[in-house]
Amino acid sequence: MQPNMYQGYLLMTEKLSYHFHLPRRGDIVIVDQSVAEVSLVKRVMGLPGEIVEVRAGHVLINGQKIEEPWVSYFGGPDYGPAQVPDGYIFILGDNRQNSRDSRDIGPVALSMVEGRVWLVYWPLDKIELVP
Repeated sequence: MQPNMYQGYLLMTEKLSYHFHLPRRGDIVIVDQSVAEVSLVKRVMGLPGEIVEVRAGHVLINGQKIEEPWVSYFGGPDYGPAQVPDGYIFILGDNRQNSRDSRDIGPVALSMVEGRVWLVYWPLDKIELVP
C-alpha cells in the first residue's frame, strides 16, 4: 500500500458496516491470512458483478477507466477483463508495481474480509483517519 501505508503501521479496523452494506470501491480492507498466507491490506476496486480489467496498473470497470488519486506507482501485471463473481471483491495495492493482490490470487470472497481500515495509529507522526 506504499506510499499510503508501510509495513509496521498499526491500523484500527471496523467490522460492523459490512453487515449492512458491501465494501465500497476505494475502501481499504484487511483480508484474512488464509487467502495469501499473510493478512493483506488492500484497496477494494472491483465489486460483485463488475467486469474488471487492469492495464499498465490502471483499472477499468465495465470498460471505463477509474480515477485513482491514491495511486503513485502504476504498472505491474495486466489482468482481465474478467467478471467479479457474486460474493467476491477484486482488491489491488496502491503500489501496483509491487503488490500481491487479486491479479495474483484472484477475487476475494467477502467472507474473507476481516474489516475496513479507518485509522492509522502508529507510528505517532502518521496518525490519521483513513477516508
